[in-house]
Amino acid sequence: MKQKRVIIILAVVVILIIITTLILRLKNTSNKADIAKEIQTLPTGIVVPTDKVKTNELDIVSVSPKDGAEEVSLDTTIRITFSRIPNENEIDFSMGPDSIYSQEINDNVLTIKPWQPLAEGTLYTYSVTFTDDNQKIRLYRFVTKGKLTETLPDTRSEDFIAEAEEQERINHPDIYITNKTPYENDSFSITSDFEPKTPAHYYFTVVSKTNNAASTAQAVDAWLQLQGLTEEQITQLDIRYQ
Repeated sequence: MKQKRVIIILAVVVILIIITTLILRLKNTSNKADIAKEIQTLPTGIVVPTDKVKTNELDIVSVSPKDGAEEVSLDTTIRITFSRIPNENEIDFSMGPDSIYSQEINDNVLTIKPWQPLAEGTLYTYSVTFTDDNQKIRLYRFVTKGKLTETLPDTRSEDFIAEAEEQERINHPDIYITNKTPYENDSFSITSDFEPKTPAHYYFTVVSKTNNAASTAQAVDAWLQLQGLTEEQITQLDIRYQ
């Protein structure tokens, strides 16, 4: 039971992290075309062909609406099909922006029904986490019908935001640093991009402003430490120098 609560908390934190990332990425866009283009570059979920799933392994083989779908009905029902019938304690579902919904498992399909119509022109994200594998998280998104909202409102308290950011720093340092990029100083500039191949993660591209590779690496390391990362966390980041 304790483990399930921990997984639920982590799932919620992941959704909050996603929403925060989306806010940062979308806030500077100025028209629907730019926003729609940006949406298509966001991290996508993983749908595994049925014949590629190992015997008795639990994974997602289809989702409805399709990942990345646009002009989705405001009264849509989310259906997630698994490779086998899941037990309720094997999976956790989270959705953002916050919505009130019912969920039901029938055979190998998880059905999510919002109690009220979804908001118009809104980017929705949802995740499925697997309690037996904390590293396996499936993330999906779709956009509802209507005029596309340029930014997503953030109504969380400052304390809650700080707590979510701390959990992000501890458990997902690549996402944590992504939210602090792009960044540059006199020694280097750093940007981030998403690598969808398993294991999916954010990687960082560093462009040196000096001719000393060792000095640049030290400057990057010092900056990452100032953001609160440990040396162990830094060595696990995918940093690519140019």
